[in-house]
Parts: sequence; structure tokens; C-alpha cells
Amino acid sequence: MSKLRNTISNLLHPTTHLRKNKEDKIFNNIYGRDEIKQIIQMALKAEQPVHALLTGEPGCGKTQFYERIGGFL
Repeated sequence: MSKLRNTISNLLHPTTHLRKNKEDKIFNNIYGRDEIKQIIQMALKAEQPVHALLTGEPGCGKTQFYERIGGFL
């Protein structure tokens, strides 16, 4: 998973001067899944639009991520 994270990070080139805001606390109520949280936060901070598709077994938290992102936007 770290290879995927590095690849995405290289594609997005997130700026380092972003200040902390409510975006950094968007997933506070979701426990675990830290790599997914980090990837989605990089996508939200990207200068260009980025799409993310979450797949997985039922009950793995996909809907929680989508609901939190929807409430953020």
C-alpha cells in the first residue's frame, strides 16, 4: 500500500504550505483505515480535480467516507 501512496503523492504534488483547517479533521469519527484517509485528504487538497473510487466488502466503511466527504463539501 505504501507504493500506491507514493505513486499518488507523486501524481498530486500536494503543496506543503497548506495550513491546517477543518479538512484535516474530516475523518475523526472513522477509526483505522489511516492509509485511505491520507489518500483521500491528498485528493481533497490537490490543485487539480482528482477522482477516487472506494471498493471493498460490505461493512468496510465506504459509505462513512462518502458521507463525511459530502458533509465537508
